Amino acid sequence: MRLGNWILTLAMVVVSGLMVGCGSGGPGKYDVNVALDQSVTGGVVVPSIAVNITAASGPEAQRLSGMSMTKYWQPDSAERKELAGKTKEFTFGPGKIGEQRLLKNDPIWDMWKGADTLFIFANLPGGHNDAGGNMDNRRVELTLDKSRWETGQVLQILVARSKVSCLSQMKPEKK
Repeated sequence: MRLGNWILTLAMVVVSGLMVGCGSGGPGKYDVNVALDQSVTGGVVVPSIAVNITAASGPEAQRLSGMSMTKYWQPDSAERKELAGKTKEFTFGPGKIGEQRLLKNDPIWDMWKGADTLFIFANLPGGHNDAGGNMDNRRVELTLDKSRWETGQVLQILVARSKVSCLSQMKPEKK
């Protein structure tokens, strides 16, 4: 193979590798705003509500997706203690009803490096039934794939008395 052909072949391999890399999103870091809904703040008494945010991938993400939220929010929960060092916690209640933020430059994102799923757990007042994934109204699971969110998009989380939800619009999955 002549040197010119070899260089051309190498250049084509490098360029095609870069193009493939551009198509995949990979996990990103995002600002996450957590706010209380009027259903929580509009009453005579504002209940205390804890919100925990963590991220994981693979088997750990599957475990968090199926974990009982009832057990997680029990006092002295082994599940919550296990995640304590990998969790950002916000507490809302009387006198503390304003929006709280997890910034994309918070050091906890470095601990979550490589995670592909963001989990938001909320200790909502009243009785709730355990269910897996987003079927449990106390849990929201969001992909961290950059191809599914606008660049610089802020993930808006709303905590109501009956459920926690993400208000931010996710892009459709590419096929």
